[in-house]
Amino acid sequence: MILRLTASAPGVQVRIRTGPREELIQHLRDGDTDLMLGRITDDLPDGLVGESVARVGMYLIARKDHPLTRLGRDPSRAELHDYGWILPPSPDPTVRYAFTDFDLEPPEPRVEALSRHLVFDLLRGSDMVSIMPDLALDALPEGLVRLNADWLGWSRKAGVIRHAGRTMLPCTEQFLAELRAETAARR
Repeated sequence: MILRLTASAPGVQVRIRTGPREELIQHLRDGDTDLMLGRITDDLPDGLVGESVARVGMYLIARKDHPLTRLGRDPSRAELHDYGWILPPSPDPTVRYAFTDFDLEPPEPRVEALSRHLVFDLLRGSDMVSIMPDLALDALPEGLVRLNADWLGWSRKAGVIRHAGRTMLPCTEQFLAELRAETAARR
């Protein structure tokens, strides 16, 4: 989407920010950001609106020959805690919500990392486990698998959050239209 946007509008500057949800919402409210992609919740601050374009699930991943893959059943919460975890650094909300939505205490990470490539490399070379959104798992690399943990069952609305009172630039509208089309094609 971003490549198509920059190709069709060469003068457009795209800035991608990552960070804690509260910080990104503040950038949006201050007018420093046009759109925010993330979880759509009922508690958005006044003046912001969310449009759900997809459901995002969270899944556990590990190396293909991890001991948990040989259980023949979903691993229990206790069994998962026996292994080291690779999680995003605090205060990244993704993992916090994935666990606390089910009244579970998030595990203490052995490694904190945001880089998917680093996480994948660490998983391939260890018995650690990690949790990632299913959007990231479309391209799960060789040697890694999704662990069966249906009890996790985490799925939330995700989409675009924007300022309700601001007119969108044509390039922002184009990006949003392409995002809608791409997510509709995945359903």
